[in-house]
Amino acid sequence: MAAIPSPALSPHSRKILYDLHPPSNPPTIADVAKASLALHKVMNSQFHNPRNIPDDDITNLVTYKASIVAAFSGGPLQQALQVALPAALPAALPAALVAAIAAALAPTNDRLQAMEGQLGAIQGQLGAVEVRLGAVEGRLGAVEEQLGAVEERLGAVEERLGAVEERLGAVEGRLGAVEGRLGAAEGRLEAVEERLGGLQTALGKHDSSMQIPSMQTNLMRRLKLCRLTMEMTLPCHHTLFQLSPPYVKLGI
Repeated sequence: MAAIPSPALSPHSRKILYDLHPPSNPPTIADVAKASLALHKVMNSQFHNPRNIPDDDITNLVTYKASIVAAFSGGPLQQALQVALPAALPAALPAALVAAIAAALAPTNDRLQAMEGQLGAIQGQLGAVEVRLGAVEGRLGAVEEQLGAVEERLGAVEERLGAVEERLGAVEGRLGAVEGRLGAAEGRLEAVEERLGGLQTALGKHDSSMQIPSMQTNLMRRLKLCRLTMEMTLPCHHTLFQLSPPYVKLGI
């Protein structure tokens, strides 16, 4: 029977299985137990540190264990039974009965081998599920980090919003003060307008003084008419009247 080589493993898995050696030729039950233990160790390490253990290590160990189980479940097991049964049974037991018992155990051995193969396949599937679970955990960690960053940014936005609200309150206060000052200015302007209206009314009362020139004009016209009348009435005094001063002409 050809010897079964050691499985190809990554450095991290090789460090875990530092005591793993090639099985005997033919394999023994101890080799089967060692292969099962090695597979369990590596799968457990991958569960806790999925990035350190690649899936190929799990696949290679499953194949390695299946090869040992297949080699052990053939001739070596039957040979062991043929050696152990005569020693355990009475010496008078016929050799044919021993062979019959060994043959009867062969189907059980085949079923056991099939079950071990199924178990190896299940372990491989479990390893794949663990790898996928590790990937999901990694993605979840990344999402948590992104969420933390978003929460920090949201906190900064809330702080800025609070500062803006404070500034808005201050602006509203200043605007109220400006409105108050504007109302006071409007009141003062109304008072000034009232005073200005009073001044205009007072000035309107004195507009009659502007009629003095028209009165003087009428007076001069009347004086001229009187002069003409006197000249027509007293022609002899025409020259004298012309040379007389105005108060003489007026009879003052």
